[in-house]
Amino acid sequence: TITLKNVLDEICTNVSVELVNQTITNGDFIVDSNQFVNVELYGDVISSIAYISGNFATITADDKLELVFTKPTDEIIEDYVELDDKRDTQPITCLSIGTSQVQGQNAVAKDDDLIQQYGEHWLVINDVPFAYTLEKREQLKTAIFNKVKGFGYSSFKAEYSFKPYYSLGDLVQFNKTDLLKFRN
Repeated sequence: TITLKNVLDEICTNVSVELVNQTITNGDFIVDSNQFVNVELYGDVISSIAYISGNFATITADDKLELVFTKPTDEIIEDYVELDDKRDTQPITCLSIGTSQVQGQNAVAKDDDLIQQYGEHWLVINDVPFAYTLEKREQLKTAIFNKVKGFGYSSFKAEYSFKPYYSLGDLVQFNKTDLLKFRN
């Protein structure tokens, strides 16, 4: 029996890259057949694993592979007058895992309390080879949705380099948020 985590471990072994994660969301999902038959790159397989584990795949500063969603930081940003608030998102309240080729075959999860508060804001994941049937998509949806529901973010643009030591997924806090154009 091969799991999603086993596939990720095998890729890391084959390309001589150390994997930071000891566990991943949906890591125990059974991979019962090879859906990668068109000579896909390892990076494509890693991306698919990242999608259905609710993460981003990144190479760390010390050349290791890490699947990460968010990492808390203790830093509170005081000096941000140079930042331009480009986009604010609403919290994710709904998830759909499906295929773009067939309508009506999506596994859907919703949080009614969050929908009542924020409205419907979807995370849509389509065409992931590991989730090739509705039954498989149903097996994956709960763990992903539990990880991402309620998540929203603001995107900023800076004219100059701003805190270049931050990594993908680092959560930061801003002081004096009245100066920013956050939507509540």
